[in-house]
Amino acid sequence: MKEPWSWRRIIRLVCATPVVMGALLMPGSLVAEPAGKLYTEQITGTLSSSTLDRNADGVPASVSTFSGKSKFGKVDGQSSFEVTAFGAPLNCSGSEVEATLVGTRDVRRFPGHGDMIFLEVSNLVLCLNPLTGNFTLTSEGHFIGGTGRHVGATGDFTGSFTGTILVVDPDGALFGAFSGGVEGTVETP
Repeated sequence: MKEPWSWRRIIRLVCATPVVMGALLMPGSLVAEPAGKLYTEQITGTLSSSTLDRNADGVPASVSTFSGKSKFGKVDGQSSFEVTAFGAPLNCSGSEVEATLVGTRDVRRFPGHGDMIFLEVSNLVLCLNPLTGNFTLTSEGHFIGGTGRHVGATGDFTGSFTGTILVVDPDGALFGAFSGGVEGTVETP
């Protein structure tokens, strides 16, 4: 008959305790930590003026609608972005005018499962050639939550787009087209 607490069993228990305790107390050892997932997309879409004016400067925000492909499947969505009135270029070529960010929020929807992810741009440079209507836009920002599998999403991204303003009315309302994409890392809890 085995003794329930033989010296040999006590020694094994004493030797194993630091290993088990170390594994339990080490960050990320037995507890799942969020894993970052690479997110990339290529989208095309249209943009037009809206009535939203976050800073009440008389220059309304634009709204874009887009669709394309992403690392998470087919993607479509909308963006509301507002920039300052165009001025002298700081980051653009001398023949372009430049606008800087007032505020933006984007929604990406994945039709394959219906989940959404939300984005907020923190830095944006928009360079426009006023003679041709062609523009480039570069941005940096953050994933700020979502629905379904993207609830609590965080992470950073960069974006790069080109486009053309096709129509501008006398009051400055506009309509145009663009293409480009976003690349970043999405972390979910």
